[in-house]
Amino acid sequence: MRFKTVGAIWLFLIGSTLAWPMAQSANAQMFFGGYGYQTYFSDIGTEFPYVSSILSGEESARFERLLYDKLPTQTASGTPILKQGLATLSEAPLVFGLVFTSETVHIETISDSHKLLVILNAQLLVFDFNRSEIVASFPISARFIDVLAAPPTDRDVSALMRLALSSTSETSISTQFLKKVRTSKAPNTSTRMIRVTDVHVPEDAMNRLGKSSNPEAFKRRLADEFSAKLSTNQGIAVLPANMSQAINNSMAATMSNGTVYNISIPDTDYSIDISLDGLKKVEYATTNVGTTYIYGAFATFKFLEPYSGNVFFDEQLKLGQPLSVPKTVIIDGDSLAYAETIDKLFDEFTREIGKQNKQWAKAHINSAKSPQDSMKKLTELIEACR
Repeated sequence: MRFKTVGAIWLFLIGSTLAWPMAQSANAQMFFGGYGYQTYFSDIGTEFPYVSSILSGEESARFERLLYDKLPTQTASGTPILKQGLATLSEAPLVFGLVFTSETVHIETISDSHKLLVILNAQLLVFDFNRSEIVASFPISARFIDVLAAPPTDRDVSALMRLALSSTSETSISTQFLKKVRTSKAPNTSTRMIRVTDVHVPEDAMNRLGKSSNPEAFKRRLADEFSAKLSTNQGIAVLPANMSQAINNSMAATMSNGTVYNISIPDTDYSIDISLDGLKKVEYATTNVGTTYIYGAFATFKFLEPYSGNVFFDEQLKLGQPLSVPKTVIIDGDSLAYAETIDKLFDEFTREIGKQNKQWAKAHINSAKSPQDSMKKLTELIEACR
């Protein structure tokens, strides 16, 4: 397998060496390496202010124990999961962990109420320490919303972020992570690798989303969220997006004992380029009760083989989402509605791959060609990644 320069990612893993054998061979063992952050160690507090605060002190060990205690007894392929926790990394080369990739907070004022949205992105990361390379990555994403009577405080945000992190909800990060552990299989030698390699967002869209102050962070989050939708809805591994603060072709993993491991990121067989072409708000209907608006998102998705240049899918997709606003309600901005529309576009698109739904393709793909033919080629590419 070849490796190329795709970016250095500081992976600060906090946790013990707990064993889990997995799929690669009959006697393979795999360790639970705890949890970590996809960023430089010095930037954890800046990029993950709420999660890192929640998981400080004794909460760190408590969260790790929550994950460890709920690990299944065996993998999807029937390999037993050992829980002695006595071995060392050198004895079992395969390691898996929960890695946080980004956290985001949206606040929107709606008349006298305040809508709070937190988004937490992460991944089940599997890597081989002896060979110093990633084996698989399964991205996940949690979105939690609350409506408050007063402007949200840091305590309110932390409380909602804690639910996104470790509540019993099916959509929390901890629940999704444990489900991925139970159901996911590491790719074999014939499985093709795929990843997001570029995200383009024009200035107008950045301004509408209120993200012009830190565009690179927003593009990384979009890459994380699309990767999570693709992985979850299609049941495939997706390599970490190439949107990190990268300087070389390795991932530095700093374990809780202070040891740093440099892990190579495998070259991708297929690349995904995403361009958020535009966002629109259209007044659809007005009555004596209120007004209905349509929020639209337009994005071009390009799936290609980077070395041959062979393009499998290169289409602009569109999606409109209605929002009814009563006359008595005043909304202080549109950024949250746009963000939710983009999320729905990502979700619907990745769910439709493989369905050959003519009506959906015709309604949502701006193409002079046959939209169904384009989706068929994309389906074949995704099948190669299973």
